[in-house]
Amino acid sequence: MPNGEYKDVTQVGVASFFGLSKQSSIPSMTFSFDNPNHGIWGIKIVSKETPQSKMEGAVESTTDLSIMLENDSDYKIMSYLSTYHLTEGEKVGFVSRLYDQKEFEKKKQMLRGTVRNEREFEEILPDALSPKVAPMEVVDMNVVYPDGKEHVIHMKDDGKSQDEAELDNVYGGHFVAEQPGKYYARVVARGKTPEGEPFIRTTHHMFTVVDERLTINDKANAKYDSEHGMLEIDIHIESDSIENKFKLMGNNDDDMVNLKFKAYAELFGKTETGHVVPISFTSGMTYTKRNGEGQYSLKLKLSTKWMVRAGIMSKVKDTEFELRNVYIQDVSVSVPLASRDTIKLNIKNCCRTKMLEHFMNRHEVVAFNGLLSEDMLMGVRPEKYRPGNLTRASGHKLILSHGYCAEGSPFPAEDFNKENNVELFDDPNANRNNDDFAIRLGTFAEAFDSFSVVAHSQGGLASLHLLSYYWSGFDMNEESDPNSRLIQSVGSPYQGTAIAGWGDIGKALNVACGTNQDLTRDGAKLWLSGIPEAARKHVYYYTTSYKDWHFCNVVSQTVLSWPNDGATELKNAGLPGGHDMGNTKKQCHADGMNYPNQCKDAKRNAVMSKAAAK
Repeated sequence: MPNGEYKDVTQVGVASFFGLSKQSSIPSMTFSFDNPNHGIWGIKIVSKETPQSKMEGAVESTTDLSIMLENDSDYKIMSYLSTYHLTEGEKVGFVSRLYDQKEFEKKKQMLRGTVRNEREFEEILPDALSPKVAPMEVVDMNVVYPDGKEHVIHMKDDGKSQDEAELDNVYGGHFVAEQPGKYYARVVARGKTPEGEPFIRTTHHMFTVVDERLTINDKANAKYDSEHGMLEIDIHIESDSIENKFKLMGNNDDDMVNLKFKAYAELFGKTETGHVVPISFTSGMTYTKRNGEGQYSLKLKLSTKWMVRAGIMSKVKDTEFELRNVYIQDVSVSVPLASRDTIKLNIKNCCRTKMLEHFMNRHEVVAFNGLLSEDMLMGVRPEKYRPGNLTRASGHKLILSHGYCAEGSPFPAEDFNKENNVELFDDPNANRNNDDFAIRLGTFAEAFDSFSVVAHSQGGLASLHLLSYYWSGFDMNEESDPNSRLIQSVGSPYQGTAIAGWGDIGKALNVACGTNQDLTRDGAKLWLSGIPEAARKHVYYYTTSYKDWHFCNVVSQTVLSWPNDGATELKNAGLPGGHDMGNTKKQCHADGMNYPNQCKDAKRNAVMSKAAAK
């Protein structure tokens, strides 16, 4: 205590664990301090049992014990990555500031209706923060590198450290990411409140740095697929860059073909009069190809209807084309691997002639009515998923999916109508990125003609990922009933959750499943940036939270924003472009928390069963 005396405290007598679920939980004990005095406290922890030197199966870790403190003070800290270009050899840093929650809430009420979600509030946070907050005195960033070594970086408010302006109470600091792999950063801020009381605040982050050895060429080629009316764009990758990258990983030449990436590019046309016309963007999963000359490329496709829509098709012979804002992302963590501002796009004259002939012969200018067709938004539908190819041998299924590191589906199958032909997707106790999760879900669903999904937690993200990037039985539902729900989710952290970056503490004890980049706030932001609006509109999401001041999980409450369901923060559960189906109180994310499991609400399950695509 501030007076130098020690005071015994009592363990809180409530069910609690630290993690996203019981299966991914970390052993913890919770203590409460009733009406603590202001001042500097010291904590002495004594164990009556001798701890094991290392639990069987545990991974190496520098962490012996983690202590987290939480109170209801209005003075809070926020910090965020200063860049998402998380590649080896690049500067990576954080920006941090202290703010007054009460003043922030007042600003939010004033701005209500001008912004759509919590993320947008955070983007305008500098204007919303109270100027009454006292400056921080010391701000340090403790970074644990992939090799386990810890480095301390002193953050500055000098306008030169990736912060904003000098002496504006915004601190920045950076370091060079010398190793690829998983990093942990903890920002520690010390200072005094406007009332003169000392404080300490911390934030915790996990992020992955990748080994960038990809270089995009300054030219790209395109050809015309007249059968489908698609422009096929080949973005060239410098051969040395991709060969060096994968030979360092021990791969052979054959492994460098059909490597999967996410790619994005915007197409612009410049007419002979010098007028620049934006045409469209194209993005998606793409695979490396190698031609006879050893040149590697990634292919993206774009419907030429976009050229018609932009009014440039009739001038296609005399138009110069270029790609802008081109970037390539890692599939597993969505980190950008390479980018280029502009690339000259070469379309051979013979292809331009074919496009124009196709346009004139079919009178596309008359046929195109301004509506965005499926091939414009999603590309050409594979034969397997075209109308009329439903065999109905297995029929339609409603798949119930679990989330991160779960034992199985948490939804009681008996809550769903028998005519839905319910199937349980089961990938127990697994920690998978969204792409891996989505592929496994899609593979499971290949046995069915069509399907819809009711998902919990990360299962919602994986289902949306599957719908966004891959053709599947999802797409057979839209032909028969476009108004029914393809994806319904409960407790899904579409914008990440603060607790996702703590999993490796448990892994060091041989419990839990480890951290998951896609579920962290920074990782989710990167992932969500590639999810199109056309897919988001098919998601109907439900959220839950605790009753006011009666938390779902006291331990997790120390790192989660209020309110939450014990794992997913309400402000990060929203999916911009999706359908918010409302929040229910007195329900928690998983079993073992202070209120019933959100997946066992029979009434809501019946509603989802009835509304699911059939």
